[in-house]
Amino acid sequence: MLSMKDKASKKKNFLKKKFIQICRILGFEIIDQGLYEVSTAEKKIHETLSVVGCESITVPTGSFKVSRKAKNLNIILRTCMLDAMLAQKKKRLFEDKKIEYTLRCLQSIINSVDFFYTKQNSNFDINITILDTRSNNDQINILKNFIEKKNYQIDLKITDMNKYTDKIKDINSISMQSFMSNLYHSLELGKNGNSDLVFYVDDDYILKKECVHELILSYEKFSSIIKREIFLCPADYPYLYFQPENTYILLGEKYHWRRIKESLCMFLTSKELINSRWDDLIKLANSYNQPFETPLHRIYEDEICLSSIPSLSMHCANINSIFGIPPNTNWEKLWEEAKYD
Repeated sequence: MLSMKDKASKKKNFLKKKFIQICRILGFEIIDQGLYEVSTAEKKIHETLSVVGCESITVPTGSFKVSRKAKNLNIILRTCMLDAMLAQKKKRLFEDKKIEYTLRCLQSIINSVDFFYTKQNSNFDINITILDTRSNNDQINILKNFIEKKNYQIDLKITDMNKYTDKIKDINSISMQSFMSNLYHSLELGKNGNSDLVFYVDDDYILKKECVHELILSYEKFSSIIKREIFLCPADYPYLYFQPENTYILLGEKYHWRRIKESLCMFLTSKELINSRWDDLIKLANSYNQPFETPLHRIYEDEICLSSIPSLSMHCANINSIFGIPPNTNWEKLWEEAKYD
């Protein structure tokens, strides 16, 4: 037989459950400060509370209904597995063969997509496309074998440089022709494809596992707040700190983001923005600029580009490069987490 105390406790729990059910129906979130949890979501308050395509929830700022819902994402990875660095002879961080960076980059992308699906019970579709130039047959076979071992539909395409010869102006360097052909091809895929969001990645980047999750949820949140399409750059480049500039800070899913006016060619944006700024974007790939990303920087004068703080990726350039590894990041840990079988 239940004591009076047990009966009171049982009645309290029953009423609490009913109250939580009503709150769910009405769309309210209930936070239990004592238990450090969101009762209506059955999660701890430090966990991911946001739901892709629905709402952004950040403690303590609350819930925000997203109006710009992301539909799907295509991650386009540009690869070239030759050992040389583009336009310089310096060695990369960790001083390994280029193919090792390519494979670890791809593994980090897979890890990041896996992380997204562990946090979101969603039918949100993420595709991975690889565009390769100038890698030899042995390297391509290694890449194909790598892909076959993964439980992913990864589309591998070889960029035909001859197709872009007449589109690229006054470039004599074969390595630069290769890079610009692949860049041109990747922009075409973003423009002509069916993906809502496009994430361009070069194969000397290592992504943090939370990168894709943060990008998608933060894109929805920021574009809903700002009421326009945007660029997101998940890299905190050292050179951005050489000339302090006025900026503004936004709170994403778990990271802070600041507005920047410059980046390299690794960024996420929408197909809509690719189409609307096509004439400017394609200047990245059809003519040589100094600095190379100048057309992108001109776009950022009108459009909004936000960069994550701290960095959501590591650019494996030379350790002394101002365009390379991000500050205040455990570089070795990221490199080890991208190990593959």
